[in-house]
Amino acid sequence: NKNFGSVGRNSGIKIAKGEFIVLLDNDTKVNTDWLDEFLKNYKINGYGMYQGKLLLMDEPNKINSAGCMINIFGFSFARGTGQIDNGQYDDKIEINFPATACAFIPKKMFEEIGLFDEEFFAYLDDTDFGWRAMKLGIKSYFVSSVIVFHKWSNTTKWSPLKYYLLERNRLICINTLYSNKTISRLRPFLNFINFGVTKLYEKKGMLAEKKRADEYIKNHKNYLMTKYKEIQKKTIIEDVKIIEKFSECVPVPEKSFAGVGIFNDFLCLTSKFAKLFVKLS
Repeated sequence: NKNFGSVGRNSGIKIAKGEFIVLLDNDTKVNTDWLDEFLKNYKINGYGMYQGKLLLMDEPNKINSAGCMINIFGFSFARGTGQIDNGQYDDKIEINFPATACAFIPKKMFEEIGLFDEEFFAYLDDTDFGWRAMKLGIKSYFVSSVIVFHKWSNTTKWSPLKYYLLERNRLICINTLYSNKTISRLRPFLNFINFGVTKLYEKKGMLAEKKRADEYIKNHKNYLMTKYKEIQKKTIIEDVKIIEKFSECVPVPEKSFAGVGIFNDFLCLTSKFAKLFVKLS
């Protein structure tokens, strides 16, 4: 499907002629004044990327996404997924990046950041895009007054392909968005997390997909180096400042797999130590 994911978004962005680009999935419904609310918040907060409040279409009292956050090890997540919406995120407006199911972005920004990386195919291409924006000092905001009901795509579900792409794309982010100096500082922690992820994939019967992701990184040095150089050449904000804004914990749903609580604690604690080490070193 050549219109899937980042390829489809890039195709639309290239031919768009307006001052702003709105990314909106085809399985969404929006409230009537959504664009006015985006524009109003843009005037208040200024140049940046914006996301509305995504609620589950089939359970409209529950959150799909209240903005997206990144973890120091390249994992990312949507705030509030599955939670009852009690307005708990409404005043927490600064996020790491917007979910592309409903994002409001000045067109000029794509000239600065670049387009979505089509190598990702699906999953974490928005993480990569948002992280690149942070390296340029571009902020992202959550607009709770823009209400979007999202059917939530079941594309690929939790298939071997999804496991592969999530890990491969996470590793692409780590190897291209951090400077070599930061990667060197994080190496012991990255190795520790890699061990944990390998054990997790093994537990899920997806060890072959983890190995396939690792092999991709080994066999695509030219792509990774080209991407790394392009990103680092543009970088304005140093890694340590960006890492300060990253989330320490990634709320993996409790029902995902047996022992998920242990994995969550392991990831959260390791992230805290890694952030502190980078800050002090």
